[in-house]
Amino acid sequence: MALPRLPLLHPAVRLLARTVAVLAAAALAACASLPPPAPRTASFADDDVADTTLAQIVAASTPADAAGLSGFRLLADGGPAWEARLALIDRAERSLDAQTYSIAADASGRAFVGALRRAAARGVRVRLLVDDLYAHESAALLHALARQPMAEVRLFNPLPAREGPLALRLLRSVHEFGRINRRMHNKLLLADHRLAITGGRNIGDAYFGTGDAFFIDLDLLAAGAAVQELSALFDRFWNSTASRPLAEVGLAADAAAPPGHEAPEDAAAAAGTVPPSPGPSQALDQGRLPLHWGRARLFADPPERASRGAPHAGPAEPERDGAVLGAVAALAQGDSELLVVSPYFIPGSEGLARIAAARARGLQVRVLTNSASATDEPLAHARYAVYRRQVVELGVEVYELSATLAGRRRGTAGDSASSHGRLHAKWAVVDRRRVLVGSMNLDPRSALLNTELGLLIDSPELAHELLHGAPGQVLDDAWRVRPAGSNGALVWQGVRDGQALAAEPGFGAGRRLLLSLLSLFVPEELL
Repeated sequence: MALPRLPLLHPAVRLLARTVAVLAAAALAACASLPPPAPRTASFADDDVADTTLAQIVAASTPADAAGLSGFRLLADGGPAWEARLALIDRAERSLDAQTYSIAADASGRAFVGALRRAAARGVRVRLLVDDLYAHESAALLHALARQPMAEVRLFNPLPAREGPLALRLLRSVHEFGRINRRMHNKLLLADHRLAITGGRNIGDAYFGTGDAFFIDLDLLAAGAAVQELSALFDRFWNSTASRPLAEVGLAADAAAPPGHEAPEDAAAAAGTVPPSPGPSQALDQGRLPLHWGRARLFADPPERASRGAPHAGPAEPERDGAVLGAVAALAQGDSELLVVSPYFIPGSEGLARIAAARARGLQVRVLTNSASATDEPLAHARYAVYRRQVVELGVEVYELSATLAGRRRGTAGDSASSHGRLHAKWAVVDRRRVLVGSMNLDPRSALLNTELGLLIDSPELAHELLHGAPGQVLDDAWRVRPAGSNGALVWQGVRDGQALAAEPGFGAGRRLLLSLLSLFVPEELL
């Protein structure tokens, strides 16, 4: 079992470690079990949508020589990323398919689900797939959507225990730990089988830039061939035996319904909490989307990955393939330079070997991850720190985001100067022409346990936007980790001001010692 990392690591061990009393009580409780699945008919995307407005806009936006290619638009800032989601939902005429790890019961969550409810009310088929781990937090929203005749909600890989607080549900489900430790981390929104949004963002205020603590994240708006692949992937997840209808397994309804969750007009008003920024709405109204076109390759784990930890499937041995390892192998084939951005970076011995081989070929490698002050999971950061010196000594340029510097940058736009930014975006650029954007971190959990997806796109234009636009500028808010002498010491140097520190900022000796001790009891493959 592992100490958790939110929103990625399973919370079972943190809860187990914190409350011995609860553990003892849970040991006396009967183990829970899911009801048997009811017969159901497979459901698939409707490709007969050529007459829809979105399909016609995509057709008008597609160059004559773009057969087999995909079109993309970066959604870097929270405002445009939010506006793009509402724009697709409001303009869909035939179908909406949404898949996410979590939906918060905050203003963004209420607005998102409210927009889906309005779409269903006007006759659009809505399918919403949510990972079960935190679904109980938005139970009232999900039940309200599921009551719409044109909408259905399914939960991925549900816990056996369905009632009570999360701690109790996890403890009463621990007999199936091998299965429930595998979560669906995909993020995807599909409108009329023609346009898609995918990337790193869950649905919640922090992912769209509101509040004092916010995530620096990245999505893509996609059209063309990639959308067809993403749509087929969604169908595979939706029809998987790991996806159970909400009505079949249920969610505890003991939490009070969020204010206004039943009223579409209140949900629409909640969208105003996200700072207004230019998005694709105007282009959609004009009937043509400006997109960068290129060939894209989808890396995606199958939904069956969740069942590999089921009791009937035998020992839950982590597999040594999948979306993350496939994407990493493709990135390592670069000829000149590679920039990797990952909130959590735990290379392990295999990752170190890949880095060493790439450096031996002359590949320049840069890595940006969270600093100790920016990370929301200190244990994961402590494990990364075990490998940091070796990575630096291999000649990799290592950068760690400063939470306060990132917050000050956003504060110039009118937000609180006390804001703290945390890196949540997952992207890479290789040879200034190939771009990877997805849901995957570079850590063992993403590589071996979760389901993830990412798109590797051949587009110098997208690469230039990432490197020279807002996503790449976040490196200015980081510390560059450099070797200090020949004794293995490190120094942290501010990229913006050049200030050098001999000790890791935001990570005291006592905290490091505690986390180092805890990490001795946590298998690395669970981080």
